[in-house]
Amino acid sequence: MIIWGIRKHSIYSDIDHSIQCPHCSDKEEGVELEVSRKHLRIFWIPTLAFRKKLSLRCLNCGSKIKVQSLRDSEQVRLINLKGRHRAPLWQFSGLFVVAIFIAIMIPVIQNSNAADLEKIKHPEMGYYLRYRVPGGGYSSY
Repeated sequence: MIIWGIRKHSIYSDIDHSIQCPHCSDKEEGVELEVSRKHLRIFWIPTLAFRKKLSLRCLNCGSKIKVQSLRDSEQVRLINLKGRHRAPLWQFSGLFVVAIFIAIMIPVIQNSNAADLEKIKHPEMGYYLRYRVPGGGYSSY
């Protein structure tokens, strides 16, 4: 059984007083900007970050603001702000653990195969080897 989930984490948060709320037309209280990112968690370990999102909320009326409802110059500035903030490395820590595990297991598997091959080439007394013959049957050694 694999325990997994998706969680949202805030990467960047700020209050911007230059954006005017389209609902209440207030500029003094400001607008809260939040860049967040979702990440996949397996056994409570963040494994893979995906889906970056920019959220805007008016501090005066509390309404959510869509980026498309703002002027073009503000949209470009906010999209650039979203692009500048990347996911922290800890959101990929599960991938690092898997990569280290694979890097450790490759030599172990190769050494195990070499040891098995050596036992087949030079069997000792008491070994029982069973192998398939070309006719479809099995034979023992």
